[in-house]
Amino acid sequence: MNPTIDDLELIAEQINAGTWKKRKRVKNMNFFFPRNTTCPDLIVPDPQTRVQARVEDRDLDFIDRQVNKVNNGGSTDNIKDITCIEFKNDIDKLLNGNHGVEINVMLGIDEANANMVSWEDDLGSSMFNAIRLGNMLNRVEQESQATQNNDIKRELFTLMDERVAQGLEPHPTLEQREEFLKLYPQIKGQRALGQWIADHEEVGSNNKPKISYTSAQRLHMESVFRSLSRYSEHAVTECRTVASWKQTAVEQIFLQMLAEKKKKALIIFYCSTVSQADLLDNTNLKKTIRDLYDRLGAYYQVDRKNIEIDIEYLRHR
Repeated sequence: MNPTIDDLELIAEQINAGTWKKRKRVKNMNFFFPRNTTCPDLIVPDPQTRVQARVEDRDLDFIDRQVNKVNNGGSTDNIKDITCIEFKNDIDKLLNGNHGVEINVMLGIDEANANMVSWEDDLGSSMFNAIRLGNMLNRVEQESQATQNNDIKRELFTLMDERVAQGLEPHPTLEQREEFLKLYPQIKGQRALGQWIADHEEVGSNNKPKISYTSAQRLHMESVFRSLSRYSEHAVTECRTVASWKQTAVEQIFLQMLAEKKKKALIIFYCSTVSQADLLDNTNLKKTIRDLYDRLGAYYQVDRKNIEIDIEYLRHR
């Protein structure tokens, strides 16, 4: 059964009030890659153990401030219980509390109290419902920031994606649009919401490439590359947009190599916009990326051997 907005509001209210009945203790490190013995203080989130409601998943400065407060005599009372989605295959994924679990780990806290929400029974097996619940919880979450416009837009686009997958027009119904305006007063009316709707790949002119990938499809592609024998010695990163090639992609390469104790890495890029696809097709961007990663490989060594960084691009045409 697909839950209504009132059903999700009730779940969020009970979780925030501490009265949600489905709870258990979980290991905080379940949501991170195993620690590397050569650098035990480094913790790297494992994206496959999380359902990400936020566009920005971590604010490291915020985490450091909270850890420093506690270490200087502050209380951990502001770190609320986390919320996890429970799947039938006995896999739990973190929905709410990215900052909380990382703060716990950095403070040496082994376990956390978790509110358990069923993927099938409570969320109707819908990623839109999961993201909406995550945003509802973020509206009042104490150890993180409030829900931002990009998080709301992601929720809206997930709804539109699910409508397309069901063979419906991508435009939300009037009732669905009114739900967004009621939930998020920062949206300045139907006109502003309509502009967001126009930004969706199936509606507006700022379309995605002809071949685009949902989060589930990107996770599947990561699994495919991990299964290939030629990458058996590689730390395979999560798929990243071409726009991130010089910033977060480089960071993730080194963090994941360290976490997995690997000397080789595979970075997977995809195009999230037409402009990114045009850059790949019509400029020397691929060569620029390759040159930078070759220089990094020539500069950094592990056990006196240069690291190797391989690149794969998902199709966009």
